[in-house]
Amino acid sequence: MSWAELPPELQGLVLGRLELADYLRFDAVCRSWYWMVAQRPCLPKPQIPWLMLSDGTRDPDSHRFYSFRHQKMYKIHLPEIHGRLCIRSFEGWLITVDEISELHALNPLTGASLALPSITTTTFPSVAGAVRDSDGRIIDYVVRVFDVLRAVESMRMCYYCKAILHTSSAGSGHTAVVIYEYNDLAFTHAGDESWTVLEPPLPAMFVDIIFRKGLLHAMCFTARRW
Repeated sequence: MSWAELPPELQGLVLGRLELADYLRFDAVCRSWYWMVAQRPCLPKPQIPWLMLSDGTRDPDSHRFYSFRHQKMYKIHLPEIHGRLCIRSFEGWLITVDEISELHALNPLTGASLALPSITTTTFPSVAGAVRDSDGRIIDYVVRVFDVLRAVESMRMCYYCKAILHTSSAGSGHTAVVIYEYNDLAFTHAGDESWTVLEPPLPAMFVDIIFRKGLLHAMCFTARRW
């Protein structure tokens, strides 16, 4: 019996006990091991997160990660996020912003990716619409607050403060939450086509967000927690 023929529950037990570095090398051993990971991606056991570095490699499609546990640098091929801005990582997901300020989520270990609801085709909070050039490329966004134009690069660098993605334990759904513009909150669930503004009972300017035991916790400037 080959590794690929093992029952799914046993495959999950094997992958779930690997260290991050071993998990990355696992699918390179042989064809059957490759298909084992490809058909049943499974996150390895919880451990000290790796630090993702912003530069230092000549390959634009690869990124360097530093392991504090092994005090060693690893390079992972991630062409999906080439040219994107990484604004947060949470529960193994990297939240990135592309060249036209759209949000995406990628798990660099399993290769799973999610395109979050667009701010150009749906009513994103405080964004009234987009301005395109003669070739159809987005060059500006119309911001509702002051009814002004904001350049794509300005939106990309300054509009999003933080964003996180939480997946259900069964892997059947996800929830993304973002702090945007003037420290407001918006969220979206799996299957949603737009973002929903999350309004607290009292006015607040949020500075941090986290999921714990399936619940969203948000902190504002006054250190009040919601």
